[in-house]
Amino acid sequence: KLARDFNISRPTVRRTIKRVQELQTFDSRPRSGRKRKLIDAFIRHIYRLTRRFPRLSWRALIAHLSEEVSISTVKRALKRNYNEKKWKSKKKIPLTRKDAKKRVEFARLWLNTPFNTWIFSDECSVQRKSNSPTQFVFRFPNEAYRRDLVN
Repeated sequence: KLARDFNISRPTVRRTIKRVQELQTFDSRPRSGRKRKLIDAFIRHIYRLTRRFPRLSWRALIAHLSEEVSISTVKRALKRNYNEKKWKSKKKIPLTRKDAKKRVEFARLWLNTPFNTWIFSDECSVQRKSNSPTQFVFRFPNEAYRRDLVN
């Protein structure tokens, strides 16, 4: 009758009743396998550090921690629990509000002029090395252009 009421097989009902009689509880038995190295509170602590200091290197992050853990363990924990990882920070021209306003005014000035009156220049400068080397930051995919995470 229980199997029909709960839409499960009869062996499952028998097994559950047997387990309850043996253990005197409805809780599951302890799982076999390796125990987790990091507890939830410690993972939360790591997550808070990465949110407070998004430009922190992996080595610096590990140095801030009280326990001895490997970088790969921390990476796995952040990815599994918070879907957070290090991303290459986006490159964006650092525009001040004043410069942005000037650009908009310039664009509006030329907006209604015929295209064939424009003259383009092919002058450019080439730089071999970047002024700001590639940086990696802790962030979520939707935070790519957050002001404090952009190069």
